[in-house]
Amino acid sequence: KKDSPKTIDLPDVPSAGGIFTNAGAQLTATTLQESTFAQDAVGNEYAYSVVSGKPGHLVGYDMQASKIVADLEIGNANGSVAMVCTDNWLYVGGNDGRLYRTRPGSTAIEDLGAVLFGESTIMDLVAGKNGELFGGTYPGGKVFRYHPQDGFSDINGGAIVAGESY
Repeated sequence: KKDSPKTIDLPDVPSAGGIFTNAGAQLTATTLQESTFAQDAVGNEYAYSVVSGKPGHLVGYDMQASKIVADLEIGNANGSVAMVCTDNWLYVGGNDGRLYRTRPGSTAIEDLGAVLFGESTIMDLVAGKNGELFGGTYPGGKVFRYHPQDGFSDINGGAIVAGESY
C-alpha cells in the first residue's frame, strides 16, 4: 500500500498589492572568507570580513556604533583568505595576487600592487617589525616581504620547498 500525499492547510496571506521593491543585485553565491578585528589610532574597535563575489568586498563594522562603516570593493579580486592589522593599517591579501590596505574606519582602500610575479593568491599574512609584513603565495609556494618604504621582495628567491604550491 502506497502512502497518500499529505496536504497542509495554509492561512490566507494578504497581498502586498503588487508592489515590488528593488533589493539590489541578486546574490547567487557568497562566502564569508576571512574575518579579523582591528583598532584605529584612537582605540575604536572594528570587525572586518571579506565577502566573496565579483569583485569581493571588505565589509567593516564599527563595534561601538553597531553599524557598517565600510563596504569596499577589493580591486579585481573576488575575495581574500588573508588579513592582518598592524601599525594602524588593515592589510588584505587579494586572491588576485595583490596586496591592499585601509585604515580601520576608513571608506577607502589602496591597491599596493602585485606581491610577486606569477603568484595568483596570497594565502597568509603576518605582521613583522617596524611596519613590515610577510605573506605566503600560491601557486609558487613563495614567501614575500612588504615594507611601505621598500615595497615587495621575494624572501627565498623561489618556492620555500621545491615542488610545493603552498
